[in-house]
Amino acid sequence: MGSTPRFRIALEILGMALTYVFLARVGHSFSAESNGISPLWLPSGVSLALVVYRGKYLLTGVFLGSLLLNCWAYIDFSTLFTIFPSLGAAFLTGVGDLICVGLGVWALERCGGIAGVFRSIRGLGVFMGYGVAAGALVSTVLGVTGLLLVGKVAGGDAVTSGAVWFLGDAAGVLLLAPFLLSFTLDDEELPRGDAGLSERLALGLLVFALPMVSPLLRTVDLEFRMDFMVSPLLLTVLLRAGLRPALGAAVCLVAVQLFLLKQQETFGLSVNMTPIALHLLIAVNTVSLLVVGALLWQQREMLAKAVEEATHDALTGLLNRRSGIPRLEKELSRSVRYGSPLSLVIFDIDHFKDVNDNYGHAQGDAVLRDLSRLANRDLREHDMLARWGGEEFLLMLPATDLAGAGMRAERLRNQIAEASLGGKHRVTISAGVAQLKRGMGIDDLLASADRALYAAKERGRNRTELAGSPVPYD
Repeated sequence: MGSTPRFRIALEILGMALTYVFLARVGHSFSAESNGISPLWLPSGVSLALVVYRGKYLLTGVFLGSLLLNCWAYIDFSTLFTIFPSLGAAFLTGVGDLICVGLGVWALERCGGIAGVFRSIRGLGVFMGYGVAAGALVSTVLGVTGLLLVGKVAGGDAVTSGAVWFLGDAAGVLLLAPFLLSFTLDDEELPRGDAGLSERLALGLLVFALPMVSPLLRTVDLEFRMDFMVSPLLLTVLLRAGLRPALGAAVCLVAVQLFLLKQQETFGLSVNMTPIALHLLIAVNTVSLLVVGALLWQQREMLAKAVEEATHDALTGLLNRRSGIPRLEKELSRSVRYGSPLSLVIFDIDHFKDVNDNYGHAQGDAVLRDLSRLANRDLREHDMLARWGGEEFLLMLPATDLAGAGMRAERLRNQIAEASLGGKHRVTISAGVAQLKRGMGIDDLLASADRALYAAKERGRNRTELAGSPVPYD
């Protein structure tokens, strides 16, 4: 039993290494250069997503996969003098790839995970600075040094090769890691739109098809760069369908471009898309989506906060009178339509002014908060508790007649009388209960409950009175 987790971890590390090698071979297939530098380095972004999702122990698999891959690519057994430089180059590249992914993991931890990248411009900046740029730079320096050691790159070409290496690594992290890690979050945790399935499919089809229009038009001597016109379309996908579909569409766009780049001679198409242009396309589209997505999230959060402040009492967190009235009107209409009973309980704290005068308003606020939590504890799904003003509260009880509401009010009154609120205070409440009758409106029902509350106060407080009942409630 004790060895099972270690065995599973070893298998996952091996799987990570093999996944790295496989993705690298796929990436190399898109390279048009003899040095094998890919315009989009797939292992960097995929490895980062897997390490974040499964755990840092997979970093070992990243290093082993890179080492195995580069031993495969570099090693030359012809003489001892060629073996050691090849091993050194493979080791340097492996360390660079390890640091690249490790910096990405560290950057995501700094900004609170991938959710921090999606929701904050600052989080996106941290990820771009450390996880994308710094990681790719370290990988490039060590990787190109390895290429120089084994003669895969001439000294005069080091800068050009390094630029393609850097941009390919950075593009892989920037494009793939956010898209894959978006699946670790629920839809509610992401910027999202309200488009239906048919609209999402139509937008996705346009993103997929539009890059192909440009080379087709060139076959009839019409010069258009439709690929860069996809950027506003991607933003439309973001606004209508959400961030995850937009990132997925951006990934599909790049996949189409890579396919066209590789197959342009076969099909006789003039794609006119260099690796640098592809990197620019990835950077512009992905950064635009992430920036606009973060702004949308912040806008939604500010709107939700404004709605919360407008509809809830800041001290207790309960609904306020402004938002309670529409709920009452809706429930009254429902009660009239279906002939079900509806009752209200209005209660307030007896002699609450004494608490504020003797112990200060901070203690009075603590009493109100604790009383609200206690009263809110046993509510049913459709019940409503609202702070009606000052120390006065309203409890709406759908599908409850006058007697049932009186029992609920009495139970609450006894619970409050026995509790120590605000840490040390004993208080009591007076409650008035009323049931909706034929021909009553909201104002009539509230006035009926109010009259019962005042009757409870006039008869000594710390009691419950039922509206219209000839006998005091005991």
